[in-house]
Amino acid sequence: MKNMMTLDKKAQATTELAVFGSLILICLAVLVSYGQSLQEQQILQQQAFRNALKKAYNDNAFSSYNIVKNPRTVNLFGGFGEGGRSSTSSGASVAWCLGTSAETSYYEVNEDEINIPSGSKIIDVESQANTGYTAQETQFEDPNAATSSKQATLTDTITTRMKVDGGSDIVVTQGLDTDGRYRQAAVGKEVTKQKVWTTPH
Repeated sequence: MKNMMTLDKKAQATTELAVFGSLILICLAVLVSYGQSLQEQQILQQQAFRNALKKAYNDNAFSSYNIVKNPRTVNLFGGFGEGGRSSTSSGASVAWCLGTSAETSYYEVNEDEINIPSGSKIIDVESQANTGYTAQETQFEDPNAATSSKQATLTDTITTRMKVDGGSDIVVTQGLDTDGRYRQAAVGKEVTKQKVWTTPH
């Protein structure tokens, strides 16, 4: 009877530890994701202002510069090499002109810069993503060592649609590149990650 009570207490402690550990992992994932988003937002604010200042100076104009980014983030609950995708944006407008000036507008969508035609006004920006992920795990053992390997293949395509007031939408389609960034030149590219562990006997 005493052994049964001891086993019950151990089982209860193990269950409580598993639940508590899961809660800690969830909290950690939220904190890491929030920290990454906050850092990316601050970087974009400074970058948008610097780029708007540069464009206004070069164009002798009142320039607006908007940045739309989809940074890759840590995903504690995803598969090997899967990661996650977030979305953040920022914008700035600067006037730096002598005499007659123009108005220019630019959008930087991930790694591609779009020059918005004169007179066009962007009223909304929408994005749609299509993701493909496959993973494979293999194990091999010989008299000398045990070898385990994981391989993951990821394709991720984002289509960003900039809606123009009274005109045709501007559509930008980008793929995930091997450096973790999205660009038009990487549409259809597969990103492969592999890791091998060897344990000697």
